[in-house]
Amino acid sequence: MQKKLCHSSFGRLVASVLTVSVALPTGMTSFAPVAATTAVLATVAMSGDAMAHHGSAKRKRARAARAKAARKARRARAARRTKARRAKAARAARAARAAKAAKAAKAAEAAKLAKLAEAKKQFQSPDILVLGDSQMAFGSGRAFLEFFQDIKNRCQPNSRQKMDLEQLNERSVGVIGVRSSSLHSWVAREGKLKDKVCKVDRKWRSNAATFGTINTTRNKYVQIGEGAQYQFCAKDRSPFEVMFENGYYKPKLLVLSFLGNSAHRWAGNKKNALQDVERTMAQLPSDTPCIFMTTAPAYKKKTVKLRHKAQQNIKYAFEKKMSRCSFVEGYTAQTVAANQGNKQHFRLRKSGRVKDPFHPNRKAAEKFLEIEKTHICRAVFAQLGNQQHAKLDAFFGPR
Repeated sequence: MQKKLCHSSFGRLVASVLTVSVALPTGMTSFAPVAATTAVLATVAMSGDAMAHHGSAKRKRARAARAKAARKARRARAARRTKARRAKAARAARAARAAKAAKAAKAAEAAKLAKLAEAKKQFQSPDILVLGDSQMAFGSGRAFLEFFQDIKNRCQPNSRQKMDLEQLNERSVGVIGVRSSSLHSWVAREGKLKDKVCKVDRKWRSNAATFGTINTTRNKYVQIGEGAQYQFCAKDRSPFEVMFENGYYKPKLLVLSFLGNSAHRWAGNKKNALQDVERTMAQLPSDTPCIFMTTAPAYKKKTVKLRHKAQQNIKYAFEKKMSRCSFVEGYTAQTVAANQGNKQHFRLRKSGRVKDPFHPNRKAAEKFLEIEKTHICRAVFAQLGNQQHAKLDAFFGPR
């Protein structure tokens, strides 16, 4: 293209030179001097050479650029291959570490389970087991422990009842209060209800409080599933089923105290209460004397009203199912009068307002047990004196 351009420029210049005429004096005309033409031709030749040189240099630069791009592309491909090899090696290393860690974890878990299994064999079940919800954890647990440890003095038995109490080692008392739990949590074999008992609390690393012979530490808070005395969880089985399997827990008196976390469930539908009682009685050992007792009243009137309705329905369920457990009403005119609206029976803020209207404090728990003492003692004597009967229908408290 440059060569063609040069020829075109040269032709135009020659044509312009041949047609240029120079005006001479006295009207004479002549062509431009040869020197001028020669100069023009020389200029054209130089321009052609320069343009040819420029085109050659441009081609060289283009070839150099392409070569540079090719080298860059090769380096990039090599870098990608190297990166891919390193990534593959890193993945293989991570997989090897993960497999090693999994193997070690599996071995550690197996060793832990074996240790726990051995510890479970050595575990001594308390004679009296009190099982409840967060009221036990946040105020009532130690009061219940002291009540049953001193049951002979609290209940003032007659001669026959003293013989019944001889079955119990009153110093062998265990109290477990699992937060947010109720009967349906302990009979569930899977799901969120079972999780209330078995799922690890990620925030606090504990979901229960325990007292008595099953906890000799200074820290009352524990996580169910951790420790030889708290192995209540297994796949496709309920906490009750695991607890009482092969005599792991074999109390001579079982006291169940629940209400609040089932208040809406039981108050809203008797069928729910019937279902929970039926499953509970199916999973409890048939030879274990048992008492079901609803928890102490709350602070607010609205809550008290709901829970009283729930108590009526769960009592109906125990009667309907001919339960062998004795039933003690926690919501009575006296206990409601003691707690409802009484700030001194609940935790307070610095301002004096009630901080927690659902969990009575220890003072309230002691007062509650004092009011309920007669009904509790009658239930205890009925259970210990009649445990040979397969079905015992004993209900105590105001009708």
